[in-house]
Amino acid sequence: MPKLALTVWEHTPEFQKELDSAINKFSDISDRLYQRGFTSTYLGNLRLDMNGNPEAWLNENRPYFRSKLSVEDAKKFAVKYGDTGWWNLDELEEFIYGKGPMFENAMWDMGFRIHKTNPNKWTRRNSKDKYNSNEFGDSHKKMWHEKHDKIYLDLSDEQLVFLNNLWVLPNEFAGVSKTYNIRVDKRGMIYVELQVNPFAGISAETLHVLSEQIINRGHIAKQQEGFHIDAWNVKFTDGDGVYIKAISSDKNYAECIWPSQIPIENIYGLADDLVVRVNKIVEV
Repeated sequence: MPKLALTVWEHTPEFQKELDSAINKFSDISDRLYQRGFTSTYLGNLRLDMNGNPEAWLNENRPYFRSKLSVEDAKKFAVKYGDTGWWNLDELEEFIYGKGPMFENAMWDMGFRIHKTNPNKWTRRNSKDKYNSNEFGDSHKKMWHEKHDKIYLDLSDEQLVFLNNLWVLPNEFAGVSKTYNIRVDKRGMIYVELQVNPFAGISAETLHVLSEQIINRGHIAKQQEGFHIDAWNVKFTDGDGVYIKAISSDKNYAECIWPSQIPIENIYGLADDLVVRVNKIVEV
C-alpha cells in the first residue's frame, strides 16, 4: 500500500499527548463509577471520535422489565446501569453523579422523558414523543445529530459558483466497505472514514473484518510539512464537498475542493495532488 503524502493526525505527538491524557482521565472516571455501585458488561475501547473527543464504549446489562416501572425505580436502574453506546468522557463524568445524556437516554429507554414545564421532573412518555424533534423528543436522536451533523461554510451564490470550479475529483460511491467518507470535523480537521459494512462480522470467524473496517478512519493533520491546512464543509447542488485552503509558510495558498465520497484507492491521489499544488505556489 502506498504511503499517504499527508501527515495523519493520529500519528503525531499532539495526538499521543491527548490520548495519554484521555487514558488517565478515563481510568479515574471508571474507578469512580464502579465505586459508587455502577455495573456493566463492558466499559472500555477508549478512542478519539470524529471530532477528536475521547469516548468509550459501554455495554450495559440492565434487566428487561415486563411491567412498567415507577419513576423512582427507573431512576435507580438508570443510575446503576446507564445506556449502551459511545460516550465521551465529559458525559461519563456527569453520569458519576446520575446526570447528563447517559442518564437521560437510560430513562428514555425505560419509558420516561423530562417534563415539559419542570426540567427537574420526569414523566411517562407516549408514542408521539418518539417523533418529536424538540428537546422533549427522542434523546438518542437528538444526541446523534449534535455529534454527527455537519457544520457548513456559509457562502453566497457567487462564491459557490467560484468554488464549484475547484473540484479535484467528483463524488463517487464505490460500494460499502470500498468507499471513504470525507468531511471536516468540529475542530477544523479533515476526517476520513471508511463506510462500514455491518454484516462483515456476522460470525466469530469474520468478526475481525468488521473490526478492521471500523478502525479504518483518521484525521488529516492541520499542520503539514511546509504548509497548514484550513478546511470547511460546503454544500453544493450536486452534493457535499470539502473546501481546502493549503497555506504555505510565506502566506501563499492553494485551494481546491475534495469530494465527500471517494473510492479507497483514490485517497492517495487526493493527497498527492494537494502536496503538488502547494509545491507549485512555493516555487513561484
